[in-house]
Amino acid sequence: MTAGAVSDAARSTHNLGSTQPSRQNKRVDDCQPCAFEIGPELAPFSVTFEVKQGPAGDRYIETLTVARSDAPDRTDVLKVHGMVPSGLGVPFFIAATDINFDGYNDLMLITSKGVANAFADYWVSVTESAKFEYVGNFPVLTPNASKKTLSSYERGGEGGMLFEKKVFRFSGLTLVLVESEKQEATGRVGQYRKTV
Repeated sequence: MTAGAVSDAARSTHNLGSTQPSRQNKRVDDCQPCAFEIGPELAPFSVTFEVKQGPAGDRYIETLTVARSDAPDRTDVLKVHGMVPSGLGVPFFIAATDINFDGYNDLMLITSKGVANAFADYWVSVTESAKFEYVGNFPVLTPNASKKTLSSYERGGEGGMLFEKKVFRFSGLTLVLVESEKQEATGRVGQYRKTV
C-alpha cells in the first residue's frame, strides 16, 4: 500500500471457512502496488495502476498490471474500459471478490460514478493460467451466492420511479442476462410503464 492510500478496508462477505478468501475493498489514490488474496493455495497478487492525467488535471486509470508475489516476472496487463476521469483527491475504488462463485476472488474497478449509479469493469480469475479474463463493464453487481447470480440496479429520475434491474448468471466465462425489469415514464404525470 502506498503513502497515497486513502483507506484500506477488508471485509468478509461470505463465511465459507478458511478455503475462501474474503472480499477485499480498497479506496486508494493509487496502487503502486496494492495486494489482494485471490485463492487459498495461491500467493497474494499485486495490482499496479497506470494512472494518466487529463488536460484539466483530472486522473484516470488506463491499465492494471497484475502479478503474483511468487512470480513477479509473470504479469497480466488488464486494459480498463470506459474510465471517466476523476478530480485530484478523489480516490479510486478496486475490489477483489468472487463474482463467479468458484471459490476464487475476481477483480472489479469502479470506472464511473454519479449521484445514483456507478459502473465497474470486471475480470474473473482463471486459476489454471493464473490470468484474468475481462467480463465487461456493468452497473455495480451484487452477488447472490445461494442463487449463483449477480444483480444490478440502475436508478433513473422522478424520485426513484424510473429504474432498470437486471439479474445475470455465468455460463463459462460469459455473463448472461437471465432477468430484466425496467420502469419508464409514459409521458403522463404519475403513470409509468413496467417491462419484465
